Amino acid sequence: MSNKLLKPEDVAEKLGMSLSWVYSKKHNIGFIQFGKAVRFEHEAVEEYARGCRRDPQLKGDRKWDTPLQKERTVKRGLSAQGSTASALKELFAQKKKQGSTH
Repeated sequence: MSNKLLKPEDVAEKLGMSLSWVYSKKHNIGFIQFGKAVRFEHEAVEEYARGCRRDPQLKGDRKWDTPLQKERTVKRGLSAQGSTASALKELFAQKKKQGSTH
């Protein structure tokens, strides 16, 4: 650990977020705890920020996926299908149509 650890206030300033947000996301970012004191490594904060990055969207892309989430997508029946409002609306319409034919 050659780099100086960051205090939550430093992380909040670096990411442009509130101090309460930093504390609420500390488990996602990764932290070191000395008693009650919470500290963050520069690399962990940078990696978290990179993971939150959203690429430009092409028509039809799922707008909330990060590059890492796209890599982790595993096909599991309906859960692998798009969950956009239009996809869900279409799914419900199909279910309703199937219900009326039975």
